[in-house]
Amino acid sequence: MGFLADADSILEQVEGQLLSIEDGADPIEVINTVFGMVHTIKGASGFFEPKTLHQFAHFYEDQYKQIQAGKVGITEGRLSALLEGIDVLKKLVEEFKTDRFSEVTIESLVARLNIDEGSPQAQSSSDAKASPGQAQDSSPSGFRKNDQQPAREIKVELSVLDEFLHASGEMTVIRNMITKAVSTLQRKYPLDSDLARLEELLDELHKTNSLVQHRVTDLRKISVKNALKSVPRLVRDVSKKVDKKVALEFVGEELRIDTSIAEILGQGLVHILRNSLDHGLEGPEERRTKGKAETGKITIRSSLRDEVVIVEIQDDGRGVNTVKIRDKIVKNGMFSLEEAKKLSESELQNMIFAPGFSTADAITDISGRGVGLSSVIDSVRTMGGKVLVQSELGQGTVVSLHLPVPKSVLIKSCLFVEIGGHEFAIPQENVLQVIKSESGVNNSKRIQRMKDSEVIEYGGHLIPVLSLGTSLGAQPKEAGKGNQDLLVVSTSKGKLFAIKLDEVRDFEDAVIRTVDLCLKSLRIFSGSTFLGDGKLCLVLDIDGVAEKWISSAETSGRARPPAATSASASSSTNEISYLLFSTSGPQLLAVPQAQLFRIEEMVFDPASQVRRYRDTVIHLIDLDFIENPLNAAQASSSRSSEKRPVLVIQQDQNFYGLVVSNIVDFASTHREIEDLPQQDPAYLGIVVIGEKTATVINPTAVLDMRRNRKENQGAMQKLDPRDIGSKAA
Repeated sequence: MGFLADADSILEQVEGQLLSIEDGADPIEVINTVFGMVHTIKGASGFFEPKTLHQFAHFYEDQYKQIQAGKVGITEGRLSALLEGIDVLKKLVEEFKTDRFSEVTIESLVARLNIDEGSPQAQSSSDAKASPGQAQDSSPSGFRKNDQQPAREIKVELSVLDEFLHASGEMTVIRNMITKAVSTLQRKYPLDSDLARLEELLDELHKTNSLVQHRVTDLRKISVKNALKSVPRLVRDVSKKVDKKVALEFVGEELRIDTSIAEILGQGLVHILRNSLDHGLEGPEERRTKGKAETGKITIRSSLRDEVVIVEIQDDGRGVNTVKIRDKIVKNGMFSLEEAKKLSESELQNMIFAPGFSTADAITDISGRGVGLSSVIDSVRTMGGKVLVQSELGQGTVVSLHLPVPKSVLIKSCLFVEIGGHEFAIPQENVLQVIKSESGVNNSKRIQRMKDSEVIEYGGHLIPVLSLGTSLGAQPKEAGKGNQDLLVVSTSKGKLFAIKLDEVRDFEDAVIRTVDLCLKSLRIFSGSTFLGDGKLCLVLDIDGVAEKWISSAETSGRARPPAATSASASSSTNEISYLLFSTSGPQLLAVPQAQLFRIEEMVFDPASQVRRYRDTVIHLIDLDFIENPLNAAQASSSRSSEKRPVLVIQQDQNFYGLVVSNIVDFASTHREIEDLPQQDPAYLGIVVIGEKTATVINPTAVLDMRRNRKENQGAMQKLDPRDIGSKAA
């Protein structure tokens, strides 16, 4: 039934056009545009039984004819009636989709519009009348002539796209198996040119398959504007019901998001906005007494940061009254008075999302039941996201929804490791670094015992070490030469810990399958995948592993200081972690850890600064050209055959490698970055970490400078120090 599918789209366009009148659009132009759309609905609905939809559409079209003829004007009341008519048409269309028809009469539907020709609301307004001459400009059908050919498009069910992705994932599994087989054959026949050619063709196949997966994933995306198309109408209707003036602003509405995120936003923002309109924003009189503008403001900001969609809903209303919340939770028996006094401001503000909790004195049809906001946080958590509240009493509130971008629905990059004689996969987003413990009593890199737990120093802090093989009942292998242990440093909900490994295999794209319910109930496995040899491998759920075996005491902070310097633990949430490194110059440099994708070791050749990396390429930039430009060429030439540390940065789906001389350490600090005496875009400033002072580079600026260069010196041009400027002494 093509008409029914098209009717939804047409009615959404009509609603958007009508709402644009309140934003200052020309009402006559809007009415003429909308008339044609309504005429289409009326004409096509005549072929359907029962005739309720057709009869109401006929009446609804007549309302536009009266406006076009100049008999009535476009007042606020009439505009509300026209919007109510859209709701009626949507409901009637939905009945045809479900084949469930309600027992309604045309008279009762017309009465819902509350159009009274004799009321002041129905009188013509001087600035909104259409003369008969203007009405005659439109064609009999109401459509304007348009020479442009409409774009060709089809509608595809999401399930079809998911099936396509699944088939593409199966191709990835088969490709990995073939690659393993080819590698085995190459070891037997290292000089066989046919095998080398086959390997190249497999790489090309993988690139093409990855492109298909990317395009299909992109097809699942819609703009934030489209996902939140019902919000302007919601804000308009609720604000009029509570008698408040509200201005709605969207920022970043062109951002494209996955449909799974769009569904959560579409449902969640309804409850957040209702709460903001009912409780957050003040009425005009109260705002005047507080020295605020009569019209309250709600801003919805959408952005993408580090593969996380962040949607902020900000109002300039009363803010969250934490004193009232504390009294309410004690009165409701949720906390004792002593427990409530120990809650921080942030914890009290987040109580608005607790199930059944509300500070409203009375329940209304808008809010007050304490159900809506709790459902928001539940749906966000199902995607691995979080909800944050920031509020200042008397100034307003910002509710932030953080929703991780779904990777390709079925495929994730994983690190394959052996633990306790069994092979497991760890999702790449949970892998920070693979390290080796060192032996020796005085060595800070050795595994130490504290009470009943093992810890190791990492980045200037002690982090817990988990022997997962032992915890799973498997027999771990003995430590390697020199009593060294391999460990993977992982992060879970901002906390660091290490897992002992027997061996590290490699990073590979893996097609994640669901696991049996009995395995899923353990909450330590997120799925399963096939290895290159066809064997089944379980994928670790790092959050579940941390929750099950790493006690809350061990992960209470981002990491525990190695000595008794834990005085600042209470403010650990403000800590920023840095990687400290050096080039051939004397300065200690730092880069925020959050901007790093990985740390690699590569042979750097100044003559060939582009090389293969993870089924694509990586562009290498020698940071010696920033720190020590005079000796950079000589230094690079003398080390052209050496492996050097590379700081991998991912930007716009591309990989860039900052080549350095030495990795010094990871370190964290609460200190803010201070400005350099002479500003330079390549540097963020200076930060003091313990007794060290480091100059913090700005990777984004360095990459932008490289991109903006006009010269083309081979596959990749070297970074010229003149592009960056001279660094302050």
